Amino acid sequence: MSGMADLLESLAPVEPVREALAPGAVLLRGRALPVAAALLAAVDSIAAQAPFRRMVTPGGFEMSVAMTNCGAAGWVTDRRGYRYDRRDPASGLPWPPMPALIHDLAAAAAAEAGFSGFDYYVFYGVMVPAGTPDAIVGAVNSAIDRVLLAPDMRKALTERGVDVRAGTPRQFYAFLARERAKWSVAVKESGATVD
Repeated sequence: MSGMADLLESLAPVEPVREALAPGAVLLRGRALPVAAALLAAVDSIAAQAPFRRMVTPGGFEMSVAMTNCGAAGWVTDRRGYRYDRRDPASGLPWPPMPALIHDLAAAAAAEAGFSGFDYYVFYGVMVPAGTPDAIVGAVNSAIDRVLLAPDMRKALTERGVDVRAGTPRQFYAFLARERAKWSVAVKESGATVD
């Protein structure tokens, strides 16, 4: 990426500008300039673990752009189709974790664009049938928390980009209620439907 940094050094500084493109779409010109060097270093770190590559489309054509991914899932294409995948098909390993700088920049840009509080993530939880006795729910929860918080398990999950969060069933239920409320609004405002 050093060639990219050299190319960008010759550009005149740009004052950040918020430019409306369409309802719900804005261009935040120059928004990343204050962190450009750190951002390029973060991309270099991602590329060291999952090198840029030109993927092949389902029709067998090589894409004209080289790409990589980071975070919980990456967009991939090959002869089998387009999809999001938790693993890099070239190495079989999970994609590198998303650097905090990139996550924070995206969240700040979303807020500036009018989508404050926007965040996305993949989460996992365990559910039991309604009416399961509290004693059983508590025992299952305690056993899962013990495993998740064991140092070797926590280390292994963290290395794969997982933010381990143990907690009580009540905390998980409250989290799910917040998620449902947030995404219900997003679905309603977008007009999305299930086919």
